[in-house]
Amino acid sequence: IVVWAVDKNGTFTLSEGFGLKYLGLKQNELVGKNHFEIYKDYPEAVALVKRALKGERFSDEAFVADRWFSTTYSPTYLNGEITGVSAISVDVTEKVAA
Repeated sequence: IVVWAVDKNGTFTLSEGFGLKYLGLKQNELVGKNHFEIYKDYPEAVALVKRALKGERFSDEAFVADRWFSTTYSPTYLNGEITGVSAISVDVTEKVAA
């Protein structure tokens, strides 16, 4: 599992979980870095975060670093305004293989 969040500008505010090892990342290594810049060569990843920033809550599956991850994206709110996106990514590689 990986739990992560970005603010409304796409800056990571959280990046934790055992699944980070599959991505070659350490706990909170992405905090302070911009999602849109890091994933600029992956338009699908950028589009998913932008979709959540528009207020939609949804799930999507993606193949990343030889693993399948199912991610649930949720907009975060403060006083009725969207302030960012929180997400939970779960490794579903074995499920997909079955």
